[in-house]
Amino acid sequence: MLDAKDRFHQALGRMIGITRKNMRNRLQKILIKQGYEVTAEQLIVLCNLWHREGMNQQQISEILDNNKTSTTRMIDGLEKRNLAVRVPDKTDRRQNMIYLTHEGKSLCPKLIEVVDWVHEEALKGVTKKQLMACKEVLEIIMNNLSKLDK
Repeated sequence: MLDAKDRFHQALGRMIGITRKNMRNRLQKILIKQGYEVTAEQLIVLCNLWHREGMNQQQISEILDNNKTSTTRMIDGLEKRNLAVRVPDKTDRRQNMIYLTHEGKSLCPKLIEVVDWVHEEALKGVTKKQLMACKEVLEIIMNNLSKLDK
């Protein structure tokens, strides 16, 4: 039987949180090293817009699990770098839809390459079978927890 200290260090939520933080930090270091002037969070926004353009700020906040103020600052930064643009929603003028600019669209494939490279680094020594099992378990956990929130 593990004592409380060992249970804490081996807690799944703690391990997932540390893994997320380490992945984000490594990604940020590589982005800086390769001269990309975007943060890891901005990369997430850009790549989500690349797959689904025309998201509103609330949708972006939910993806990032951010508050509206932080998301506003992030979108401001993307606009300042000419990577994204706000366009008033045709059906609800109180909302802006966020779209990628030409520069943003052309940057996304390069950013995906950086993400892929960081994933390869992180998964060294992990077999495909282990990775599939990990993803399956995480999906079950995510589904269990999302059912509890409804």
